[in-house]
Amino acid sequence: MPVTAKLSRKFYEKLGDDVTNELVEWFNLVDATYRSDLRELNELNFARFEAKLEQRIAELRAEMQAGFARVDTKLEERTAELRGEMQAGFAPADAKITGGFRAGRSAARRVRDSAHEADVELLDRPSRDHRRVGVPGGEDDEGLRSYSHTERTW
Repeated sequence: MPVTAKLSRKFYEKLGDDVTNELVEWFNLVDATYRSDLRELNELNFARFEAKLEQRIAELRAEMQAGFARVDTKLEERTAELRGEMQAGFAPADAKITGGFRAGRSAARRVRDSAHEADVELLDRPSRDHRRVGVPGGEDDEGLRSYSHTERTW
């Protein structure tokens, strides 16, 4: 929306109303032209900026997808290594547990914990002095505590 230029009274007195009004119209026309050119230039600059922005976003997405793919691959490799190590580490315990059952011997004994009403099963661990104390068929709390603190490794 053009702003109408208003000149001082001296212009009107020296040049007359017709010439001064024509001069005002010319200023308004120049103003509108410059505004139009400026608007067009701004739109072109914004379009260039937007195109560059879209290009850089696409590049960033590609880089991120490649990075995530590398991380996924490394994670799968490490998970496979860890599974292998865990299987190798658990193999002796599995053999001991399943070997005791296959040999036909009873691999479990009952232990009563005084803090609980339930019995707890221990697998294939003889008592220290090979006698059963406290509960028929099991050890007492002291035997359970010494077992849990001395033989457990993580």
